[in-house]
Order: sequence, then C-alpha cells, then structure tokens
Amino acid sequence: MRQNLFIILQKFFIKETKFMNFQKHKQFDKILISIILFFILFSLKSQTYVKVMIDQAEKLEVIADELFYETNNSIILGEDVIVQGGTTPYQYSWFMDYSHIGNSLYLEIPKPNSYSFFELNVSDEQNCSQKLNSNTLNIINNNISKIEIFPNPTQDYITIIPKNNNVFYNVFVFNNIGNIVHHEVIIGKTILNVNLASGLYFIEIENDNFSEFSKIIVL
Repeated sequence: MRQNLFIILQKFFIKETKFMNFQKHKQFDKILISIILFFILFSLKSQTYVKVMIDQAEKLEVIADELFYETNNSIILGEDVIVQGGTTPYQYSWFMDYSHIGNSLYLEIPKPNSYSFFELNVSDEQNCSQKLNSNTLNIINNNISKIEIFPNPTQDYITIIPKNNNVFYNVFVFNNIGNIVHHEVIIGKTILNVNLASGLYFIEIENDNFSEFSKIIVL
C-alpha cells in the first residue's frame, strides 16, 4: 500500500515539474522528491507504531483478599474483588461447586445448606480470561505473610516492614474500583504517607519473585 502511494506521488511530482519546464533538473527533482516522500512515509509508519503502543491493553488481572463472606441468611460474593487491565466491558460468571449461579461481579445468594467452593471467571472483550477459586485463594491467604503492614485501620500513614530488608519492592495502592491511587518503590522498613479519602483500599507489594495483596481501611 505504501509502495503504491510512493509510486503515485512520485509520478505526480515528475509530471508537474515537466509542466513547469524544469526538465533539465529532472534528475535532481527525482532525488529531492524521493527524499521528501521517504520522510512522509517514515512519519506515517512512526504514527502507526505509536498508536499500536497506546492502544495495547494491559494484562487482565483479578484481585481479591476474599471472594465471599457469609451473613445469617445469605452469602455475599465479589464485594472485595477488583478487576483491572484488559479491554472493557468485562463478563462475569460465578460458580458454586461447578454449578453456574450468576453473571454479575457483585452477587448475593441465599445461604445454602452446604458447599465446597465458589469460583469467579472474568473475561474481557478480547476473550482474555482470569479465574479465582475460593479454595485456592484461602490457601494463598493462609500462607505466612512476608510483609507486615500496620496500623490497620489507619488515618494518615501505614508502615510496611518486609522480612527481607535488602530487596526493592513496588507498592501499589488501589481504590475499591481498581484504580491506582498511590505507587512507591521501597526497600526495608518504610512509612507511607497516605492522604486518601475514607474507605476500603487494597495494597499490592511485589517484585520479580514475590507478590502479596492486603486490604486496609482508611478512616
């Protein structure tokens, strides 16, 4: 396509130069036109590359400290779940013991007499998908934490103490709709000043070999 455009424009400019009686400079004109067209096509290619990079979606992620909690008469699903990245709109599917029970992120169902697990499947417009299983999540959450975070609840600051004081960590703070409201790189014991509105937040602390999520409440 670009090669055809190059040939058409080159013929057009050569024809015009002939019409204006610049035939004696035809060879020079060809070189000049070729240089101009090269920079035009290079500019178009650069713009296309930039547009692809801008439009490329981030990786779809589903984050949760707990998938559900129980009340006396019901089970509340998805209240602590954050979905981010990918390409919206998202599609949700909830399962209880392999039986489909709903298609919204937040779901309340009557409390069953018994159940083994709940699972949330999330997919985006590009058919990328992620899933969380309450049994797997509980295993992860029951592992010994490598990070201390306090106080919780908090008002102005949080203290983070990694077990390994010689490693850099990325700290991301998310609000309850998945937006990053704070990011900082830390090493060793660190006090973060969190000037945030009251509410529920999630903290991801990660590096190349480690990732941990925690939930904090700002008063």
